[in-house]
Amino acid sequence: MGVAFDPVDNERWIACPAHGLIRHFDEWQSGLWFLYSTATSDIPTNSSTCLAMDPMGRPWVGSTYAGVSFRDTDGSFTNYMTANSGIPDNTISSLAFAGDGALWVGTYYGGAARFDPTPTSTEEVHRVDLRVFPNPS
Repeated sequence: MGVAFDPVDNERWIACPAHGLIRHFDEWQSGLWFLYSTATSDIPTNSSTCLAMDPMGRPWVGSTYAGVSFRDTDGSFTNYMTANSGIPDNTISSLAFAGDGALWVGTYYGGAARFDPTPTSTEEVHRVDLRVFPNPS
């Protein structure tokens, strides 16, 4: 499960492994919430594994088998998978934004990749082979 905070809009986002993406807004203790699932939105899967907020305040969600998606300001979701982005694996374990706006994607089988999600370069992915300790070899 992943959690992200949007201090500008005073919203909390939670990625749930079996229930999609939860948006909690308004008051912290009694605020409203909305569940983005395959039944209530165009999110591609309910199995959310991790979450990160981009510099524009949009939540990006990693999933078990459906790659990476982000929720745009109009409420729609855009999905990136191995077939349309060059991300090395569709099973996402972690997401983090770098200072330059690039998204680092940690995958289960394909290692890590630096993904530039700007509209002009959605195909640009740089694969980086990382070794994680303890190293089995």
